[in-house]
Amino acid sequence: MHRAFASAPLLLATLFLLGGTASSQTIIPTGTTVWFPPYEQPGNTFFNAPDGIARMVDASGQIVNQWGTPESQLGIAKPIFDPGGHILAMTGFVAVPHYPRPRATRLVQFDASGRVFFEFDVPVVSVGTLAGIHHDMERLENGNTLILCSTLVDIPAISPKTLVDDCIVEQTFSGDVVWEWYTHQHFDQFGFSDEAKAQIADAAGDWAHANSLSVIPPNDIPDPAFTPGNIMVSYRQLNTIIVIDKATGAIVWKLGPADSITIGQHDAHVIHQGLQGAGRVLAFDNGLSAGYPLTSRAFSRVVEIDPISKTVVWVYTAAHSGLPFWSFFSPIISGAQRLPNGNTLITEGTKGRLFEVMPNGPIAWEYVSPFYDLNPGPGILPVKDFGIFRAYRMPPGWGLPSTP
Repeated sequence: MHRAFASAPLLLATLFLLGGTASSQTIIPTGTTVWFPPYEQPGNTFFNAPDGIARMVDASGQIVNQWGTPESQLGIAKPIFDPGGHILAMTGFVAVPHYPRPRATRLVQFDASGRVFFEFDVPVVSVGTLAGIHHDMERLENGNTLILCSTLVDIPAISPKTLVDDCIVEQTFSGDVVWEWYTHQHFDQFGFSDEAKAQIADAAGDWAHANSLSVIPPNDIPDPAFTPGNIMVSYRQLNTIIVIDKATGAIVWKLGPADSITIGQHDAHVIHQGLQGAGRVLAFDNGLSAGYPLTSRAFSRVVEIDPISKTVVWVYTAAHSGLPFWSFFSPIISGAQRLPNGNTLITEGTKGRLFEVMPNGPIAWEYVSPFYDLNPGPGILPVKDFGIFRAYRMPPGWGLPSTP
């Protein structure tokens, strides 16, 4: 039965004021907390929780499908937008030198019934020592898969210390790497200041931290940089979004690093044709602090950017829903998806909060995840991690398990 929780925004605002850390999550209602069916985009919402399971819930918050088990320990998972309801997920995590967290060594493709359809080994790269796959992957129309990876490289011209360098590979189903791209090889194209170069040299390690990649879709953008098939990449540490010319490997468009229009952003991508804002760049603008030198902001926002003028033409902050700016804040992870009805599905990642906002700010649907993992805390008790990397609203019927 459809329900509308009219008082929920006020209740949630009060509870969020009590604390935005993962440990305070236990006092917040979980499941669907806001639901106004006339304004919500129909479909189910896919996300992966930190307990190692990917799930899909309906508007009422009921689980309609899930992939993986606690033992399989799925990491970041992403739906393949095909009729078969398949997903890709990272697994096989190992410790990586010069990086604080384990990185994945394997991609697994599941069908809608949870069966393993295919498994991808870590690709063989030609530069540096492979340090695993991380953050994002995308299935291409030709059947190949774009994978965001890291390699360990020593580049004295950039830093006297070892770099954890982001790379992108395109891999076939047979395991062949047919295209690869390395961030450090394009260092001079980012336009770093002398101060930034000095700070990068001192920091080294995970100096750029790419966190999303997406293929440029068909569009009407009057700039050849946005030729369909080119690749958009977001770099958290650099406050920078770039477009790579797939044919030449050159960086042909960038936002940042000096202007800090976004800070520590995630999930930068071009809005597809047929959706409100088509041809613009949508990104979750995290805030906190990032960049060389550091730039900071104490709240998050979602921004829609005109790629020609490089100006923000639409923005969502908590104030647009009648809440304090700082009540909407996820310093890491998170994402945003433009929906067919013009709304935007937002992942406030560190709180495990998924919510759909109308263009002028009212919340049409909200879900707070009850699923968590226990991470070592600073004291005796472990900390509950509710973080969701990114969520997707899928069409009705997508990804539902077949009945026997």
